[in-house]
This record gives sequence, C-alpha cells and structure tokens, in this order.
Amino acid sequence: IANQDIVISDLHVSNADLNDQRLKSVQESIDLKTKNNDLQVQLLEVCAQVTSQESMINDLRHTKTELENQLAQAHQQVNDKDCMICDIRKEMTAKESVIDDLRSAKTDFESQLSSAHAQITSQESVLTDLRCTKTALENQLAQACGEITSITS
Repeated sequence: IANQDIVISDLHVSNADLNDQRLKSVQESIDLKTKNNDLQVQLLEVCAQVTSQESMINDLRHTKTELENQLAQAHQQVNDKDCMICDIRKEMTAKESVIDDLRSAKTDFESQLSSAHAQITSQESVLTDLRCTKTALENQLAQACGEITSITS
C-alpha cells in the first residue's frame, strides 16, 4: 500500500507537471496567437502604407507626365519663336538691302545734284558774261546811233 501511495503520489506529481506543461503550452499558444495577431495588424499597416506609397507614386508619375507635356510644349514654343526670329532676321536683311540701295541712290542723286549745281553756276557765269556783252553792245549801238544821228544832221 505504501508503494501504491508513492505511485499515486508520483502520479499526482506527474499530473501536476503535465498540468503545468499544458498551462505553459496553452500560454505559449496564446502568446503566439497574440504575436500572430500583432504581426497581422503590422502587416495590414504595412499594406496600407504600401498602398498609400503606390498612390503617391502614381500621382507623381501623373505629375511627371504633365510636366513632360508642358516641357514639350515649351520646347515647341521656343522652336516657334526661333522660326519667328529667323523670319524677322530675313526681313531685316531684306530691308537693310533696300536701305543700302536707297543710300546708294541718294548718293548718286546728290552727285547728280552737285553736278547740276556746278552746271547752273557755270551757266549763270556765262549768262552774266552775255549780259555784260549785251550791255556793252547796247552801249556801242547807242553810241553808233548817236554818231549816225550827228553825222546825218
């Protein structure tokens, strides 16, 4: 009986050990489930952050596309302005050529005008000489008429 009491006592100890192990196991299971739940919450938070980041990336891509389009438009405007500047330069060159032609014509005209003034001056001098000669001839004629009148009278 004493042996049986020892065996029963040992069984009680073993049962208590098993109960302790079962409690530890249940506690570990609860701890693991809690940790699993915490990790799932963290995973959901990370997924939400990833979704948010993906949304931001998509927004940035959209913005980048818009900026690239604006840049392309700006390049086109610059090219258009460059073409306009080239056209204006061509017009300026053509107008400068016309101005050069007009300056040359003005110089020719001034030369012809100067020559005409010289001819006028020369002709005025000849005219003055002719007037003097006419006056001298008129005086000689008047004198000859006076002499004829005095001879005939």
